[in-house]
Amino acid sequence: MLDTYYCVLAESTGEKDKEDIQTRWEDIQKEVVGLISYRISNCNCRWYNEANLDTLEAVYRFSPQEYDSIFYLPHQGILAEVFFLNACLQNGIDCVPCRGSQDIKGKDFVLSDSLGDEYVDVTINKKRKSIKRKIRKDSCPTLLLPWTYKPSNNGNLPLSYAAQYLKSGGFDGKGFLARTLDLNIILLQDIRDGKYSDSNGSFPTQREQHYENNLEKILYLLRDSIY
Repeated sequence: MLDTYYCVLAESTGEKDKEDIQTRWEDIQKEVVGLISYRISNCNCRWYNEANLDTLEAVYRFSPQEYDSIFYLPHQGILAEVFFLNACLQNGIDCVPCRGSQDIKGKDFVLSDSLGDEYVDVTINKKRKSIKRKIRKDSCPTLLLPWTYKPSNNGNLPLSYAAQYLKSGGFDGKGFLARTLDLNIILLQDIRDGKYSDSNGSFPTQREQHYENNLEKILYLLRDSIY
């Protein structure tokens, strides 16, 4: 599990700083490898397993020398999943990765509380077309994740949560979930306002209503854990 103590260390270009980056990358790498390996171990789908093995190979070969080098790892989505999982664990949310066979169907994690289990998909893809495709009756809610920790400035790359962890050695899981909650409250309102609707009428379709209700349950669960 990623270090739950959050602090921002002073920037340094010394050799010790590079050693810290390697150690922190190993923290993330271990989490990613564990998540992917778990899903492969309980899935018999050939194309899914081959795709995940390719991701594993890229993760094993990757060795960032600077904290922002992680931007060039072409699998930012799986990194975001690991940080979401750790944010939930930091804040006492019962969050378990879904099996590979469930992941194929768009289910990344199952969140549990006294009222039962809720499946959730997570993504850093905020494109309207992608979100609209996910809103269907037979899908679980999709949570948008706030993957950018700080926006780009002066021509530099944006600082992701993964890059911030390599830089500082800490991850503010509560802040991550608070931003996740804010993003998805807006998303839920947009869905209710019909911005992703296939219907020309004033009322949501059955699949949209089903999606809205399930997403609202997830947001209540997140809110109760951090406030």
